[in-house]
Amino acid sequence: MKTWSCHQLLGFCWEDVCQALWMRYPNSFTPHVTTEDTLSRGVRSWGSGGGNVLYSVRLLTKRSPIPDWATKLTRQSFVHIIEHSWVDCKRKLFVTVTENLNQRNSMCVTERCTYSAAKPTDNDVIKPVIVKNPLEKSETCSRLRFPSFSRKKSLEDHNSGNDKSDNRETTPEQAPKFDQIQQDLANVTIVKREVWVTSQRTGLKTALESFGKQRYKINVRKTLCGLLEVLETLKK
Repeated sequence: MKTWSCHQLLGFCWEDVCQALWMRYPNSFTPHVTTEDTLSRGVRSWGSGGGNVLYSVRLLTKRSPIPDWATKLTRQSFVHIIEHSWVDCKRKLFVTVTENLNQRNSMCVTERCTYSAAKPTDNDVIKPVIVKNPLEKSETCSRLRFPSFSRKKSLEDHNSGNDKSDNRETTPEQAPKFDQIQQDLANVTIVKREVWVTSQRTGLKTALESFGKQRYKINVRKTLCGLLEVLETLKK
């Protein structure tokens, strides 16, 4: 099993992020998501506190290009994803858990994302995000830590150039300081991403798990850029 996790900061309030999450498809950064269907939705109790939350189950279909070396394992170019989500308005938590339904013998990717409103007690999470160089390529997605704080740039500026995923990066000069974020916590949402990649293919287990982890780290940039695009559109 290969695992990976990261924290990201969004310069939007938790309520806006929740609205954008329901509306994030389609967007120009994730054209590989072809269908989106809600299977069920309702209010139920959740967690040890027994509070009521909005629970939803959705089915997504994504195109998944297959590398040449993997064509002998599967010829399916589409992946069906089941998404479970819990929205707790009282604690300001939006949690999603997604997992692929097909191609599971070759690779099973389970992702858990937690979107929470920033609080003064979150300094231990926020500080490590701030102090690192935003342009550093690392396993913590640091190049996409501060994309939405540069509000003066228009979507046209973000979308100019060939590589869209790089257009939402923030230079060290543009990155907000810790004090600035502390003064505006009401407009900050913390994203925690966790992923587990497993494979049951004998002899190829390690290679497939490593490939799945690297592909996830690339795709997560596009996912975040797409969410930011929707958030900017909602703010217009």
